[in-house]
Amino acid sequence: MTTYNSTPKNQRFFARLKSKQTHLKISKMLFSPLQLEADKNDFNDVQKEKSRALLYFVKQAMLSMALFLGFYASAQQMLPESTTINTAFIPNISQYSNAIQYEGNTATITVLKLDGIKPGDKIRLYNEKRESYDAIVLCVRGDYFTIEGLPHNKFGEKVLVYGKEVHDFKTVDYDALSVMNYSAITKLTKQAEAQQNQNVTMRNEIAELHLAIDQMMLLIEEQNLQISSLKASALNSSEREQNETTAKESEIKGTRYIPNIYKKASSITYTENDAIITVDKLDDLRPGDKIKIYNEKNESYESEVATVNGNCFTIEKIQKELFGDNIFVYGKAISDLRSVGL
Repeated sequence: MTTYNSTPKNQRFFARLKSKQTHLKISKMLFSPLQLEADKNDFNDVQKEKSRALLYFVKQAMLSMALFLGFYASAQQMLPESTTINTAFIPNISQYSNAIQYEGNTATITVLKLDGIKPGDKIRLYNEKRESYDAIVLCVRGDYFTIEGLPHNKFGEKVLVYGKEVHDFKTVDYDALSVMNYSAITKLTKQAEAQQNQNVTMRNEIAELHLAIDQMMLLIEEQNLQISSLKASALNSSEREQNETTAKESEIKGTRYIPNIYKKASSITYTENDAIITVDKLDDLRPGDKIKIYNEKNESYESEVATVNGNCFTIEKIQKELFGDNIFVYGKAISDLRSVGL
């Protein structure tokens, strides 16, 4: 007989494991209205254990992600800035002048549109030879502005109005950016390796859990076979005959519902007083037969069949609020069913 020594992390799972036979039995009877309350509880316990195991691994993954994000944010705070702030001219206008009027030491320049220019701003202009001239704006009205000191003989009647000077112009420091990228990639690589190692460890633990569960199931199945063999050998011939006689005498006759349909309804149509239910196949169902149906909450309803047409039948006085569109058709009632009292 094979044995398995569980680790402390796995003891809480092994202590609550149920036998493979009971688990398969409950799985097959999941939607059956004949299932026992004790079997329901056992099935729910198994499902809870699976949910707890899944929740444990999800929490571990979320914790690893939170640690990764925390380390990444800390690394970003320690890295140098990749931008610098300078004073520079920006091309917020970048238009050729429509007209220039020189008067004394001043020049009034007209453009199609002035964008964010006000008196006191410093502005840059270019002539056709790409020679620049910087001046202070004296006046702004509509689509023209006035500056002083613009040389007429050098700039003529047409200039390119580039834009104004700003003192918060940001430029990229590529050396600092390279250092930042190298540090970030290094830390991310370490974090990825640590996460990969943790994932390998978790996969190994899961594999060990599956192996342990399989071994436990084999042990339980072997024990069940031994118990069944002992029970069979304990019954002698006289006891078997007595049991057969008692079984024959305990046959009774009564009216019960049989699962002759035992299918989920493919559709249901509610009218004012009745409901038309459609299933894939109706087996020996006639008007006047009593039939039993179940809703999603395993609540039953018994009614008399009014009409049968193909794979559709009609029953009366069914509550739509209680049954909705999900109905399980169990079967009809018969009065000559023989059952054995045990």
